[in-house]
Amino acid sequence: MPIDNFTLFIISLAVTGCAVGFASGLLGIGGGFIMIPVQFWGLTMLGVDSTLAIRVAFGTNLLVIIPTAAIGAFVHNRKKSVIWKVSLFMALTGVFGAYLGGVIATHVPGAYLRCIFGIFSVCISIRMLFSALSAVDELHETSVKKCMAWGFPIGLLAGTLGVGGGGMSVPILVLKLRLSMHKALGTSSALMIFISSGAVLSFFINGLSAEVPIPYTVGYISWLQAALLMAGSIPMAIVGVRVAHRLNARWIRNIFAVFVMASGLKMSGFFQIIEGLISYFS
Repeated sequence: MPIDNFTLFIISLAVTGCAVGFASGLLGIGGGFIMIPVQFWGLTMLGVDSTLAIRVAFGTNLLVIIPTAAIGAFVHNRKKSVIWKVSLFMALTGVFGAYLGGVIATHVPGAYLRCIFGIFSVCISIRMLFSALSAVDELHETSVKKCMAWGFPIGLLAGTLGVGGGGMSVPILVLKLRLSMHKALGTSSALMIFISSGAVLSFFINGLSAEVPIPYTVGYISWLQAALLMAGSIPMAIVGVRVAHRLNARWIRNIFAVFVMASGLKMSGFFQIIEGLISYFS
């Protein structure tokens, strides 16, 4: 018996939730690089307008990140890998940036959002692949100012792109604030709780006036999709953290970079361009 599109979407969300939780714990990211493409694909397959689909994917993704990141941060903290001083100071400015980013995202055409999301993902992955590992994980007092300075742009980009900010904060924590890779993962998980909360509020408020023809959706947040994603993401985040602390830091960074690059190329339309060229010359 063939599976209808809605059932296929439900199954995809459940499987995606497990992958997201594992990636979140392992790489210190929110998992938006997985959740957003899957949700966008599913909603457009069901006939939802592409601009509306990307906004709901963004808002729902951010909601799922909050408990997933909280679980990851809790487990990382037990392994003494969360620098709360850094995450809290970055959050002071990051929350405001995330809210503003959410406002921008709800007024920008969906095609632009997808392209920006993809290009930024590729840039982040290249930077991580070819940068040297940091050997320093003790902050100087002057780094507090750096934390607050970096918090706002990370939050702004996270809100605009509908992600938790892990793809941006991990490289910043390693390359600019000089944290070790494992401490960057834990600190990033803690920071995502605050940034995602600010962005979720923005997508919720700005989506209340929109007519969203998706069941169980309020604002730009689908509670059904969020529940299905959370069912797998929360327990798998614990597994991801445990695996992360068993792996070499270089391996984690390479996995992180390749994963983010593949997602970015997909969302930016790169693979569609390649397919078009192959079709044209064949």
